[in-house]
Amino acid sequence: MKNVFVERQEKIFKQLSSANIFAAVLKDFEGTRNSSIRYLTGHPQDAILFIFAKGATLLVPWDINLAKEKACCTEIIPYTEFNRIFSNAVVSIFSGKAPSQFSKYLKNNLPKEQKEKIEFPGSSSWLEIKELKKLMPDKTILCRKNGIDSMLGKNRIIKDKKEIAIYREAANITNKIIDELEQHIKKSLNTGEITEAEIALLIEKLIRENGAEGTGFETIVAGPKRSWAIHPYPASSSSPVTNIGTTIIDFGVKYEGYITDVTITLTGKNLTDKQKEIIALVTDAANRTENLLKPGIPAIAVSENIRDFFAQSNYSMPHSLGHGIGLDVHENPVFKISSENKQVLKAGMVIAIEPGLYDPLAGGVRLENNYLITKNGCEKITNARIIYLLN
Repeated sequence: MKNVFVERQEKIFKQLSSANIFAAVLKDFEGTRNSSIRYLTGHPQDAILFIFAKGATLLVPWDINLAKEKACCTEIIPYTEFNRIFSNAVVSIFSGKAPSQFSKYLKNNLPKEQKEKIEFPGSSSWLEIKELKKLMPDKTILCRKNGIDSMLGKNRIIKDKKEIAIYREAANITNKIIDELEQHIKKSLNTGEITEAEIALLIEKLIRENGAEGTGFETIVAGPKRSWAIHPYPASSSSPVTNIGTTIIDFGVKYEGYITDVTITLTGKNLTDKQKEIIALVTDAANRTENLLKPGIPAIAVSENIRDFFAQSNYSMPHSLGHGIGLDVHENPVFKISSENKQVLKAGMVIAIEPGLYDPLAGGVRLENNYLITKNGCEKITNARIIYLLN
């Protein structure tokens, strides 16, 4: 059986070759993160990846020891060889002056009678691309909206067997944390109080104790005084979480690079009719969405269905219904109501669905779970829920 990273690399080799691209360059450093390097090689962070359509990969990592342990690629050269300067690395590699076997590789694979095309992500800095064009006038530098990012995005949107196995374990850890959170919060409120920050720190602790890498993003804990905000600032505070009103807890587990994204809502006593109505509507919307998820359904159609459902009760949701998840917390497909959204659900997608309603006085309610789209429908892999603190 082939290494999964080799299979992913072979696929992008073919795509580059079909597009008549000689090579592509990805960069993953602070300020310019690109999780596709991890997707293609297994190396988790801080590196440049050169992908040659003829069938080779060259990794230039900041941490050479980590790369030797984690990365699957043809060759590795430490970033220090280029004084840790991106343009130095790119020019040295493509000029054949780098201290590597790629000097010979380039001489044997350069296209004849034309400039070789080198693709950079569409998110690249304009000044950086301008500099590279000046430094390599003998190359055709491409930086397009639908270039290498689009190719990799299409590959990553359908999870392979390894990714699905990772997601099952990430979901197991997430579900365990949800259960422990419920027990801990109920116990704390029975004997005293607990703050938003204490809950956020508890989530971080539980994630680490259960073998995950960390949180997938900054944990949000918004107690009754702040749950009206979609993403409150700060994400958690010293404010107490009480058994009156609603509290939103939005967190994710990062396991082997892959991120879950769930939201639970705590509800207390003396709920107003408004709060009860919002809770019921969000719960119904989550169940309704789950029944709609299956291959062949346009993402926009699912979103429009839930928009219309809320509108029947004179409510509107101020954010999209959901999004794909993976090595990044927000990936395709997107459940956005837009004429440009042409995405259709397919088996192998992993998505987060998060209906939510927010009222300045009554507070907010959001319920978010993760689903694997299957051949016949969907599989709910997380167990986020409305938690009734007084039951």
